[in-house]
Amino acid sequence: MTTNIGAVTFSCQDPHKVAEFWAHALGRHVAASADSGSAAILAAIPLYFRRSTSETTVENNIHLDLTTDDLDADATRLRELGATEVRRGEWHSTESITFLDVEGNQFDLIAE
Repeated sequence: MTTNIGAVTFSCQDPHKVAEFWAHALGRHVAASADSGSAAILAAIPLYFRRSTSETTVENNIHLDLTTDDLDADATRLRELGATEVRRGEWHSTESITFLDVEGNQFDLIAE
């Protein structure tokens, strides 16, 4: 038996704001939605964003790792979109940067 990831879901105070951030970060578009409490980015693994009343106050137990062939250029682009740089480091001997998105969700940008 094989199990696959069907989607990744974010709980957000402002689903559309967070979806727009990730759409721009990934070069995608937010799918049209009649529901103001949710949004989606359709991709190989869809990203769903649903309204939540709780804030991100502690480190995520799960986060996205983005890879890039131009770490500095993409780091600048992500900061311009509203991401906050937390720290620079290494991931398996590869340079990486940890960020927070517009609602404090942690993610990593990793050089290929």
